[in-house]
Amino acid sequence: MITPDLIQRSNRKTLCLTILKDGRVIVKAPIKLSGAVIDKFIQSKQDWIASKLSIIAKTNNKFEDCINYKTAMLFGEKYEICLGSVKKVSRDEVHKKLVVPKDLQFQAIISKIKTWYKGIAKEVLVSRMSHISGKIKIKYDGLKLTNAKGKWGSCNSKKVIRLNWRLVMLPPELIDYVIVHELCHIKEMNHSQKFWSTLNAFLPHYQQLRVKLKNYGIVLDLFR
Repeated sequence: MITPDLIQRSNRKTLCLTILKDGRVIVKAPIKLSGAVIDKFIQSKQDWIASKLSIIAKTNNKFEDCINYKTAMLFGEKYEICLGSVKKVSRDEVHKKLVVPKDLQFQAIISKIKTWYKGIAKEVLVSRMSHISGKIKIKYDGLKLTNAKGKWGSCNSKKVIRLNWRLVMLPPELIDYVIVHELCHIKEMNHSQKFWSTLNAFLPHYQQLRVKLKNYGIVLDLFR
């Protein structure tokens, strides 16, 4: 039987099973609930747990080189991280390499690449937001780039949209999907059926894009 890595007890009334992106299985349970009941619950979820862990393993394997910072992604393409005689991060499009200044410690390399990403994000995301907003005729009142954990984007009641700078790691179609998604929240500040209908009017294939985006969830944890 697949056993949980952690059982969290609290004043909650129900059992809850969560599988984190790193594959850890977490069970949240009421304080006084017996271990036997929890074990029975876990047993009933074995097939679901196994299925989810298999998906996570495939995803993590796909992005293993990115997780280990051997490669960096830009617009869905991978670039090998290499040390070279450069003063700042430089992208070699021909050989698919990202060259960083040599003689730097690991954390300094990560910091340099992170700064490089943010520079690209500021240019590209601002441009795409302006273009898409004009195309679908939904106006916004502000755009901010964030380092949010677990979120690609958000929109508030003041029509200010926040986008995670890590979006530039994704394929262009997914960047545009997130932007359209957040712009639609200006019309509908929820995830009601009306919201999805609004999104569907602009992106009839949005469901396929949603599935693809979930496959890139691990990217939100990179360069922290």
